[in-house]
Amino acid sequence: MLATNPSATPSVSATSATSAPAAPGPSVAPAAALLELTGIVKTFQTDDVETRALSNVELVINKGEFVSISGPSGSGKSTLLAILGLLDVPSGGEYRIAGESSAKLDPVRRAALRNRSIGFIFQAFNLIGDLTVEENVELPLTYRGMPAAERKRRVGEALDGVRMGHRARHLPAQLSGGQQQRVAVARAIAGDPLILLADEPTGNLDSKNGDAVMELLEQMHAKGATICMVTHNEDYARKATRVVHLFDGRVVEDRRG
Repeated sequence: MLATNPSATPSVSATSATSAPAAPGPSVAPAAALLELTGIVKTFQTDDVETRALSNVELVINKGEFVSISGPSGSGKSTLLAILGLLDVPSGGEYRIAGESSAKLDPVRRAALRNRSIGFIFQAFNLIGDLTVEENVELPLTYRGMPAAERKRRVGEALDGVRMGHRARHLPAQLSGGQQQRVAVARAIAGDPLILLADEPTGNLDSKNGDAVMELLEQMHAKGATICMVTHNEDYARKATRVVHLFDGRVVEDRRG
């Protein structure tokens, strides 16, 4: 805003006054980018055939978002999720997680970053059959070298959060599919990761248990969790706050719900 001199003769017209630049409003901090994909390409070579699974994918996932990745079979959804989860490396382009370039990571550092920063929820649950529920949830924390008391606290809180604390001493085979997926969610969140990656988390569940798991993910997002989910289910995809649609390895739509 321009300052005025009280001793000067007023000479500013109404037109010039309204055209004066407005004072800047309060600055708004940009959203914190957790995952950044720039020009990502992924190709697979078999004999003399080269298959391109991803083509020049550009994607940024910010803190606190709930992103659904959808698309037909073979569109590159699982390949993209594997790269996001540091389970695979791109053939070209750059992937940064929390500002750190994945290309600069050796296998040991890559595994450590994956264990510390990413929680996985798989379609097949991937629980270890001869470990109890609480032992399954605790295992990734053990790899971190976390003290036993801290591990027990986190495991208890995670199981209580998915309403499975009363099943802590059971084996996976003693649980229903929906209960096993709840345990898998607890395992994913116990380490307080930067982001949860869910690969068809309801794919092996009936509609009732699938709805329950989706409700749980929505509750976690409401509490501040950042989630990226691959799903074929259009109804579940619409529950996310943002939908990214892939086709033939390319992002063809990126819209907010």
